[in-house]
Amino acid sequence: MSLGSWANKTLKSLENFNPFHFSQEELDLLVEALENALKKIPVSNFFGVYNHDLGQTLMGVKFKTPFFRDLHRSMNDEDAKNIYDHTIA
Repeated sequence: MSLGSWANKTLKSLENFNPFHFSQEELDLLVEALENALKKIPVSNFFGVYNHDLGQTLMGVKFKTPFFRDLHRSMNDEDAKNIYDHTIA
């Protein structure tokens, strides 16, 4: 999740706020509001494969518990799902 602002001057004139100009108090309130909003969203099971310089990592959430597992070989979607299905978080 991220917040940003427009770099284009024409679009800047249309924006009603810019998080880069918030005071520390406004930033604290924004973070608190986002945190409270996220707490209301039910956690669902999911997974994904993150490709990086050292290989791949299977990461996700299962039974409301986040997990990650380094993969020791390249995986296609079916292989990754099979590992996810057998993962005990």
